[in-house]
Amino acid sequence: SLVTIVVEGGKDTIRNMYFDLKHKVPIVIIKGSGRVADFISRWLLSAKDFNDNSDEDKVVYEIDELYTRSATIEVSENRAQTRSKTRTDIHAELYADSSLKKLHQLFKNYKENLDKELKNVLSGDNESHKKKREKSKSKKDDFNEKLPSLLDQVMYCLQPGLRSLITVFDLNSETDLSETIFETICKSFDNLPQNIQEMKAKQTLLDLAIDWNCIDTAKEFIFQNSLKHIPKPDNIFINALKKNSPLFVDEFLKLGFDPADIFFPKNKFTDEEKRYNIFFEKLYAHDLVMRDETHLKHFIESNISTHEKSINDVKSLNKVLWNLIGDYMYKLYFDTEKAEYNDRIKWGLMKSSIKSEETKNKNIKTNKSISNESEKAKAHKYIMRDLFLWAILMNYVDMAKVFLCYLKYRICPALIATKILKQYYL
Repeated sequence: SLVTIVVEGGKDTIRNMYFDLKHKVPIVIIKGSGRVADFISRWLLSAKDFNDNSDEDKVVYEIDELYTRSATIEVSENRAQTRSKTRTDIHAELYADSSLKKLHQLFKNYKENLDKELKNVLSGDNESHKKKREKSKSKKDDFNEKLPSLLDQVMYCLQPGLRSLITVFDLNSETDLSETIFETICKSFDNLPQNIQEMKAKQTLLDLAIDWNCIDTAKEFIFQNSLKHIPKPDNIFINALKKNSPLFVDEFLKLGFDPADIFFPKNKFTDEEKRYNIFFEKLYAHDLVMRDETHLKHFIESNISTHEKSINDVKSLNKVLWNLIGDYMYKLYFDTEKAEYNDRIKWGLMKSSIKSEETKNKNIKTNKSISNESEKAKAHKYIMRDLFLWAILMNYVDMAKVFLCYLKYRICPALIATKILKQYYL
């Protein structure tokens, strides 16, 4: 398991905590949930005076590890052999005291109170438990026999060397539980050898962070202010879009991620082909369009032959926008740059379009690199517009606000968004 969460609990909970910590599985204890959870939380705070010893913090003692005492004595005359006039032989011996375990020595100031409180927590103080114990003497004897073993397991869990694997979450705090759990999982991955915690593990963590919306912990442990730490950033970004995670999308954009690299790869934006194929495949899939959370499906016209509603090409998307905004809405989506150019001519935008084309051709002749940068900037501008409209159509308002911040001109997109959302809720 990735992490163990302790809520209330009894004898089995202590055993599970013990075995999980032996295998370096991190634990989140829910303080305020009662019984064992509260018992461990209290003692993590109470038994802390040995934390000042930095050596103890690094050592993990096993339950049966014995305490050793060393004694140094001079070798007796009948055993000594003179090798030098100035040399004195010393004989050192180690004594293993079977009555003292290292954990018992570590908790010697707390053992009596630990034992007493553990007994109360596990046996219970209410009358019903007392009556049951009176009826069954054998069960009582069995409980008393198991108590020393449980006490050893408790001391094992409380020792300083394992404190880094334990996180206490207070139910009365304002901290988010999912954020706490995710942070604990991240720390457990940090404790793994470098060859284990590679990109696949990070991708799993990022998917989990998106599901739980744990952006702060993800920024600290995974992003670390750079996209180079992100495995398969294209897939993660699309996942964040589909799952409506605006904070993750915003973090990608802040770190310089360009969505055009996903949807218009290898100059696909200017090539003479259907440039929006990837866009429709990834973001207008049937399951996304037909979700109950969006009202988009009510504005999609059924296919004449299949009688199915779908958005799978520029024609169907333009039709949806026309239905939502009105017949005064110009087409926004075109398969090719040439088709877009011809449409501009059709609507009397020929002058500005020709000027733009001449400028582009001039740039190509004078400096090809400038033209490439211009096309890249244009692709970026278009995809940010397209993602903004997609977020509005999906009813992801917070996501749309993120993309709106990255648009150069915002009044017109905001008006279009207002019109669409009004249509949704008429």
